[in-house]
Amino acid sequence: MVKQGKSWMPPAGERGLGVEDLPVHHAPLPLPPFLSGKAFVAWLDVLGFKAFLRRSSLSEVVEAMRELDEVVEHETGRIVTAARAVHHPNEPNRRGLCETVRFSDTILVYSDNPTGMGLIRVVRATLGIIGNLMVRGVPVRGAIASGAVYIDPSAMLFIGEPLLAAHEETEQQEWAGALLVQDLEKDPSLLPAIRFLEEQKMVCRYRAPIKNGDARASLCVNWTLNYPLAPDTIYSFWNRNASSPLEGRNAQDWTKDGVRKADPTVEFATHVRTQR
Repeated sequence: MVKQGKSWMPPAGERGLGVEDLPVHHAPLPLPPFLSGKAFVAWLDVLGFKAFLRRSSLSEVVEAMRELDEVVEHETGRIVTAARAVHHPNEPNRRGLCETVRFSDTILVYSDNPTGMGLIRVVRATLGIIGNLMVRGVPVRGAIASGAVYIDPSAMLFIGEPLLAAHEETEQQEWAGALLVQDLEKDPSLLPAIRFLEEQKMVCRYRAPIKNGDARASLCVNWTLNYPLAPDTIYSFWNRNASSPLEGRNAQDWTKDGVRKADPTVEFATHVRTQR
């Protein structure tokens, strides 16, 4: 059973190796290959954060962000450990690792592995992060894109068309969930990885709700894979019955815009559950 409030993280013994446990390779510009070049990037936004920020004290926000970081580290830890097992830990070009960075309520998940394995790792991390936060009453939406990027977290530099594409795709969605931008399916080299993701139920084809009131056939991330949720649990996000670090005890911050996202989120969760 998942605990809410300040006890929302798994016990320390159940957590995977966090990104912070890996050796950090510092270098002046130009950055080494694992921070520049082609990458797979997931852009994830926490829904309802602005209202939470307005009604919360600074200390409450800082505490919530620290707990958010712990969830991200927990979900990416197993993937990072697996990648580390096949690469020397001191190798400067740590190609293949899945890394994360957060600024405010936005989480970036990225892998510089330009093959389908990079996409698989980013999808795995994304579905874990969204599902883990959803069971705690923290809805998230996002998108995954690919292309040339320049990422330097130490200097807070995040540059590249994939970041823009993933951000724009995220903003267009009317639910809590995530999808792959359509350009990914146009890359023949990624088709085996996409087939694998579908076979493993990590993604599924679904008509994602878009802001203009329409729905578009997309490859959607199955965030329910590790964290299945009942419809009543999802509705509680918007019915002001839940309590979590990002919603607060009274959860008075959900607007009509948030309510509109509840039905599509429940419909997706119900759909993937019936497909198992």
